[in-house]
Amino acid sequence: MRSRREERKARTREAILESARECFSREGPAATSTQAVSVAAGVSHGTIFLHYPSRESLIEAVVRRFVDELLERLGPAASSLDDELAAQLRHLGEVETLYGHLLREEFALSEPARRALASLEGVLTGRVATLIEADGARRRGLAPRLVAASWIALLQGILRRSEPGAVGPRLPLRGPEIRQFCLKLIEA
Repeated sequence: MRSRREERKARTREAILESARECFSREGPAATSTQAVSVAAGVSHGTIFLHYPSRESLIEAVVRRFVDELLERLGPAASSLDDELAAQLRHLGEVETLYGHLLREEFALSEPARRALASLEGVLTGRVATLIEADGARRRGLAPRLVAASWIALLQGILRRSEPGAVGPRLPLRGPEIRQFCLKLIEA
């Protein structure tokens, strides 16, 4: 059983992490100061560094949480390729703003944060490739991993090109077109 102090410390850590995520979603990690996070979390600036030793460790924690929560929301892979593509599109659309910032600023992220994003990409690609393989695409001369990687690359391309502050999300507009393209490619 945790003491009150430990519980308060855990709540403060969680408030900092959630506030950082919200700030990163609005402005991106590069444009968000730890001061802005502290104000949003309602804590002193120094309190952030009691919980996260550096700005980079805070960013890494946000990225790890982002990846973990997205994969949890996705749940197990769908039984059909169309359902899996639709699920990925829907769930990525829910976090489009934050994911877009992370992709655009990927070059400036620490190695652990980049590895976390790469692991997400690997899981999403693997889920799609498995369903393509099950569909017999290899017999038709298609490389399932390559088609799956193309799916992810096209979605990420949209997110990277999305301008911060642009009117409305882009994935709901362009994602279905990409989904149909991938399905047609596999059927061909």
